[in-house]
Amino acid sequence: LTTTGAGLALDARQGKALRDAVNGKAAMAQGTLTLTPGGWSTGGDGYVQTVNYAGAKANNALIVAAAPGSYKAYAENMVYCNAQAAGKLTFTATVKPTVNLTVNVLSLE
Repeated sequence: LTTTGAGLALDARQGKALRDAVNGKAAMAQGTLTLTPGGWSTGGDGYVQTVNYAGAKANNALIVAAAPGSYKAYAENMVYCNAQAAGKLTFTATVKPTVNLTVNVLSLE
C-alpha cells in the first residue's frame, strides 16, 4: 500500500492492494446505503444524518466512499462519515444535500 493522507479516500489500486492483503486474514463485508434529503437535521458542523448499517460496530475499521454517481454532490456538500456505533453510521454535511446520496461501505473485522 502507498501512504494515504488523513481524510483521503483510497484509489482503486490501493483498494485492491488492501483487499489482497486482508484476504483470508480478516472478515470483510461490503454494502451500500442511501443518505436521503429528508434525513438531515441541523447539528454539529452543519447537518447530520444517522443511518442503519449492519456491518458497523463500535470499533471495527470502515472504508466509506461516495458511489460514483453521487461523488459530485457528496463533495460539493462536503459530506463525510464522522461517527460509528453498533449498527449505525453518522454522516455530517456542511451544506444540506438536496438529492439522494449513495454511499459504499467496506467493513473489516
